[in-house]
Amino acid sequence: MTELASRIAALMPRAQADLTELVAIPSVADPRQYPPEECHKAAQWVADAFTEAGLRDVHLAETPDGSHAVIGHRPPPPGAPTVLLYCHYDVQPPLDDKAWTTRPSRSPSATAAGTDAAPPTARATSSCTSPRCARSARTSRSG
Repeated sequence: MTELASRIAALMPRAQADLTELVAIPSVADPRQYPPEECHKAAQWVADAFTEAGLRDVHLAETPDGSHAVIGHRPPPPGAPTVLLYCHYDVQPPLDDKAWTTRPSRSPSATAAGTDAAPPTARATSSCTSPRCARSARTSRSG
């Protein structure tokens, strides 16, 4: 195993735990269906994670629709290019609860283990674009 692969493998349990915690927040960006406070809670979770990761000037910036963008900065090493990372922390509503074999914020593995873990089922369903990701999302729903 390469040094990079070893480092990634060592970080995966933390990444999975973090994602489990984040997706447990029902951050559906539709105040008619879910309280807006849930999106704010998810935004704050991301801001705290950015701060823990060493980003500077981390803050929530209110957008015209009242949601919050999470902004942080980490200067690159001298001579390195600047990288912009953009993603969203809100999710699509689960729609028909009867179509799910587990709660949308839980994975089948968490259900089988009898835990309250919440791996990325809801977010994978709402934002995946690769066929591999789509296959993983489909395994969490029936039909």
